[in-house]
Amino acid sequence: MLSNNQYFVTSYFNDSSNFQQGIDFKLLDQFGTVISRKRYLINSYDYLSYLNNSFQWDVSDRTLLMSGASYSSNASVVIITSVNKSTLDTNFNKFYCDGIYNYNLNSVFKTKDNEFWFFGSKFEYNNSNYPTRPCAIKIDSSGNILSVKEFTNLINRSVRVACYDEVSQRLYIGGSNVTVPQNQISFLACMDTLGNVLWNNEIYSGLSVFGQMRVNNGYLVHAGGMFAGWFSQPNSNPTYKMHLLKVNCSNGAIIWQKNYGQNRSTNYLTSLIINADESIAASGCYYYKDGKVGGAADGVLLKVNSAGDSLWSQTYSNFSGMVQESFFDIKRTNDNGYLLCGVPFYAPDPTSQSWVVKTDSLGYAPGISTTLSTHETDVALKVFPNPVKDKLFLQFYLPTEKSTFELKIYNLLSELVYSDFGNQAKTTIDIDVNSFAKGVYLMQINSGSKSFFRKIVIE
Repeated sequence: MLSNNQYFVTSYFNDSSNFQQGIDFKLLDQFGTVISRKRYLINSYDYLSYLNNSFQWDVSDRTLLMSGASYSSNASVVIITSVNKSTLDTNFNKFYCDGIYNYNLNSVFKTKDNEFWFFGSKFEYNNSNYPTRPCAIKIDSSGNILSVKEFTNLINRSVRVACYDEVSQRLYIGGSNVTVPQNQISFLACMDTLGNVLWNNEIYSGLSVFGQMRVNNGYLVHAGGMFAGWFSQPNSNPTYKMHLLKVNCSNGAIIWQKNYGQNRSTNYLTSLIINADESIAASGCYYYKDGKVGGAADGVLLKVNSAGDSLWSQTYSNFSGMVQESFFDIKRTNDNGYLLCGVPFYAPDPTSQSWVVKTDSLGYAPGISTTLSTHETDVALKVFPNPVKDKLFLQFYLPTEKSTFELKIYNLLSELVYSDFGNQAKTTIDIDVNSFAKGVYLMQINSGSKSFFRKIVIE
């Protein structure tokens, strides 16, 4: 976010004339209107960035560093780009390729004045004698490569995410121990900038999804997806639950780790921020209904307290059918709301789309679908559209056939204006709101010993 309530958004695009992938820069105002936009094709290389903030670093109020990846003769090419966030012009594009090894450098951060690290993994295809290991390319602010450093004391560690604490000058990395590829083990490690490993802890087994990590007040929080098993039908896809992990920075000891929601192939968190009160807001994608294996999901925003207890969650959707609407980054805005960026995978034409959602402090935004709870044993509910003009739709998920719910809607005078009651057999409700006065209403849903409240806006 820029200082004048403008937002700088990066994505990649696919050129319809030659199908080459390039980089796309957009400047948005506080209402989401595109102020300016520029696109670039980088030589003959595809540019992959995937809208993920862990690929970017704010050098200053005006300059952003970001990385991309491409291939040349089956070897990976690292692309380093500097861009002016006000004019959307590129300051430089630099390339690194040694023609032998592959580099997946999926994080960038500043380690000292005029030194930046693009950090990830180095490996070589079809060469078991050269196992995967962490690696960094160091550059200065002009894009000059200072050195390429690999960390041979963490062999067979595939790094998926990294962050750097400038105060303690410690580097935190997460990923998979791939010594036994069919039995990967997730790990977190802490190093100094010389590569000395301060601690290296295995967290859990399974094909986990790694999102962003953040350090705050002596602890580290990671957002991702916990492997939850396999779907047997119609094919064997891994399934996940949204996952948050909090560890002690000094020794890597787990403070808490918690899963949220159902296990589905599309359920995981990709990004997070730590709020001033040490609550955590995390975004990703989520689908809670039974019967669909892959492809379908809504964008999700989950907020938990400092102990990891779910406070609320909201889901967002623009498409029906097998469209995976995913967020890849989250930022806090000046009004205590959130800005979410992502993409709708498998969306109908145009297939190359960016997705930006601006919410208030409770996650409310136009077109919102509301999920009441992300715990597997609780009631879940989607409410859409909100705000609403004609009909309000509610879709329930109840964990057992004995589950019942009671629905009440009150106006701001605490007068009951609508009520309904049902069980698992009644999973969809539509409410005609044409007879309601315009304004704000409070919805209350009771199920078992739990009560949930949501704000409804009628236009």
